[in-house]
Amino acid sequence: MHEPKDIRAALEAITTFLPRLEDPAFRGGTWVHRKLSDGHRQMPFVHYDRTIVELVEQAYQQQWVRRDLPWPKWSQTAEAKRFRDHPEEIAQATLEQLVLITTADIRADRFCEGRLLQMIESGMLLLIVRRMRAILTELGS
Repeated sequence: MHEPKDIRAALEAITTFLPRLEDPAFRGGTWVHRKLSDGHRQMPFVHYDRTIVELVEQAYQQQWVRRDLPWPKWSQTAEAKRFRDHPEEIAQATLEQLVLITTADIRADRFCEGRLLQMIESGMLLLIVRRMRAILTELGS
């Protein structure tokens, strides 16, 4: 299993971001295009909102992102494709599937600038955090 050790704490750490993610004014990040003083252009990059920076930090700390998972391989599976093509299915994702999705998308942003922003803009990140809240509710107090 690839689930976080303390499930309740891990869920609570991420679901605290839900009100900010649900705010209609929330954008998550912006692309930055810079022209350097010598006239050359810097490669564009995403400047993430502080909320996203903090959420990613918590995702690593709470083991929603696992460095030991073969996420590039998993990203090519039918399961991963199903979640990408039908994000509404995240509402039924297991804890282990949430770890796989979160790991794949957050790690992919390190190699493909803007992947996390795409996840935010598509609503996929919001669906993941809402699923985490649903699981937390299912666990009860």
